[in-house]
Amino acid sequence: MVVVAIIGILTSIAVPSYQKYQTRVRQVEAKATLSTIYTAENDFSVDQSTFSLFLANISYALTNPVAKYYTVSFSAIEVAATCGP
Repeated sequence: MVVVAIIGILTSIAVPSYQKYQTRVRQVEAKATLSTIYTAENDFSVDQSTFSLFLANISYALTNPVAKYYTVSFSAIEVAATCGP
Protein backbone atom coordinates (compact mmCIF):
# COMPACT_ATOMS: atom_id res chain seq x y z
CA MET A 1 0.00 0.00 0.00
CA VAL A 2 2.87 2.35 0.83
CA VAL A 3 4.53 1.58 -2.51
CA VAL A 4 1.33 2.45 -4.38
CA ALA A 5 1.08 5.74 -2.47
CA ILE A 6 4.70 6.61 -3.29
CA ILE A 7 4.16 5.83 -6.97
CA GLY A 8 1.04 8.02 -6.94
CA ILE A 9 2.95 10.93 -5.41
CA LEU A 10 5.82 10.59 -7.88
CA THR A 11 3.35 10.43 -10.77
CA SER A 12 1.53 13.54 -9.59
CA ILE A 13 4.86 15.38 -9.62
CA ALA A 14 6.18 13.96 -12.90
CA VAL A 15 3.13 14.39 -15.16
CA PRO A 16 2.89 18.22 -14.93
CA SER A 17 6.65 18.51 -15.44
CA TYR A 18 6.46 16.32 -18.54
CA GLN A 19 3.56 18.37 -19.92
CA LYS A 20 5.53 21.60 -19.44
CA TYR A 21 8.48 19.98 -21.21
CA GLN A 22 6.27 18.98 -24.16
CA THR A 23 4.87 22.50 -24.39
CA ARG A 24 8.35 24.02 -24.50
CA VAL A 25 9.50 21.55 -27.16
CA ARG A 26 6.49 22.36 -29.35
CA GLN A 27 7.09 26.09 -28.94
CA VAL A 28 10.73 25.73 -29.95
CA GLU A 29 9.69 23.65 -32.96
CA ALA A 30 7.13 26.27 -34.00
CA LYS A 31 9.68 29.08 -33.65
CA ALA A 32 12.19 27.15 -35.77
CA THR A 33 9.52 26.58 -38.44
CA LEU A 34 8.60 30.27 -38.47
CA SER A 35 12.26 31.21 -38.74
CA THR A 36 12.68 28.91 -41.74
CA ILE A 37 9.60 30.38 -43.43
CA TYR A 38 10.80 33.92 -42.71
CA THR A 39 14.18 33.23 -44.30
CA ALA A 40 12.62 31.54 -47.33
CA GLU A 41 10.14 34.41 -47.79
CA ASN A 42 12.94 36.97 -47.61
CA ASP A 43 14.96 35.05 -50.20
CA PHE A 44 11.90 34.86 -52.45
CA SER A 45 11.22 38.59 -52.11
CA VAL A 46 14.80 39.45 -53.04
CA ASP A 47 14.68 37.24 -56.14
CA GLN A 48 11.14 38.12 -57.28
CA SER A 49 10.77 41.68 -55.93
CA THR A 50 7.49 40.66 -54.29
CA PHE A 51 6.20 38.46 -51.51
CA SER A 52 4.43 35.16 -52.03
CA LEU A 53 0.97 34.15 -50.82
CA PHE A 54 1.77 30.42 -50.95
CA LEU A 55 4.31 28.35 -49.06
CA ALA A 56 4.93 26.20 -52.13
CA ASN A 57 6.25 29.23 -54.02
CA ILE A 58 8.98 29.79 -51.46
CA SER A 59 10.00 26.12 -51.64
CA TYR A 60 8.85 25.35 -48.12
CA ALA A 61 7.65 21.90 -47.15
CA LEU A 62 6.79 20.60 -43.70
CA THR A 63 9.64 18.55 -42.25
CA ASN A 64 7.33 16.35 -40.19
CA PRO A 65 3.77 16.46 -41.58
CA VAL A 66 2.61 13.65 -39.26
CA ALA A 67 3.10 15.51 -35.97
CA LYS A 68 0.66 18.40 -36.22
CA TYR A 69 0.56 20.44 -33.04
CA TYR A 70 0.19 23.68 -34.98
CA THR A 71 -0.71 24.68 -38.52
CA VAL A 72 1.50 26.49 -40.97
CA SER A 73 -0.38 28.63 -43.47
CA PHE A 74 -1.19 32.16 -44.46
CA SER A 75 -4.44 33.79 -43.47
CA ALA A 76 -7.44 33.34 -45.73
CA ILE A 77 -7.24 36.02 -48.41
CA GLU A 78 -9.36 36.30 -51.51
CA VAL A 79 -6.98 35.29 -54.31
CA ALA A 80 -7.25 33.70 -57.70
CA ALA A 81 -8.03 30.00 -57.88
CA THR A 82 -4.55 29.22 -59.18
CA CYS A 83 -1.43 29.50 -57.12
CA GLY A 84 0.95 31.80 -58.96
CA PRO A 85 3.77 34.15 -58.02
